Amino acid sequence: MAEMLKSRAKPHDFVIPTVLCGTVTALVGPGGVGKSGFALQNAISVAIGRDVYNLWGDPGAPFKLKKGKVLYISAEDGQEVVTSRVKIACKRLSRAQRAKAIENLHWFFPKGFGIVKRSNGKLVESDWITDLHAFIRKMPEKPRLIIIDTLNRSLGDANENSATGIGKLDEALKGVAEAWNAAVQIVHHTVKNVGDVEAGLKPDAARGSGATAASVRSMINIAPDDRNPDVICYAVSKANYGPKPLMRYAKRDENGVLTGSAIHPDSITREQPSLPPQDRMMNEEHPLTGSLSRRIATRLGGGRPEAPPAEMLN
Repeated sequence: MAEMLKSRAKPHDFVIPTVLCGTVTALVGPGGVGKSGFALQNAISVAIGRDVYNLWGDPGAPFKLKKGKVLYISAEDGQEVVTSRVKIACKRLSRAQRAKAIENLHWFFPKGFGIVKRSNGKLVESDWITDLHAFIRKMPEKPRLIIIDTLNRSLGDANENSATGIGKLDEALKGVAEAWNAAVQIVHHTVKNVGDVEAGLKPDAARGSGATAASVRSMINIAPDDRNPDVICYAVSKANYGPKPLMRYAKRDENGVLTGSAIHPDSITREQPSLPPQDRMMNEEHPLTGSLSRRIATRLGGGRPEAPPAEMLN
């Protein structure tokens, strides 16, 4: 106890509010609300090292993000869908911001991805997770954030309604988070007919076993605003580390990109300011899509990248 009191505590290293490095977290919301787009915009911000979409701060007091590598495992949406989403999300970024996104955001579209498998009648860590460790081990700079989208498409032989299955899944992901001091965020669905917005922003809104909410260290809930279809609300429903930020509202632009946030819904419905430029804004097609295809591996541990469709490079 004396040594503990004498030691200097290290400050928590948050990737985004309440999402701590070395822990497993969740982003949950109903189908079609824009979970993957929200996760993508956060991933781009981390890759750049700036809250470029103003999802967590205010113009006068922005949330400070540290730049880092991001691994995005898209187990649900394929390359074509994600390519379109990336182009739209990056359209308003500056040349320097795009260069950082190209350098730091790595995409994977694994076929049959699963976190756990059944072996000799028991659930154990899958070969995919072994490959993920091997891939990260070879990275000169380790990832700061790993996103797995979605949990339902990544269960492997686990059942999301089973506390035992979710426990094994959490054990595998926790091993990744702690081994590489990365935040692992799983994208997950809420239960159907969750009710009003308030109910959708609680930890027990997560679909499946209650062990999901119990095992993660942080949970961010996202839900549509009842009054305006172009507005979403999101809140941290669980935070084991650090204070919970206030519930926020964000408005989609004409392309579906969240371009600003406020803590009051009446504020967000007014015209939002454009993203502040850092240098000359570029409006041509996003160059990330050419590099994106070269970052795809048939297995996370290696293998030749899949050949990009010709239209991606145009």
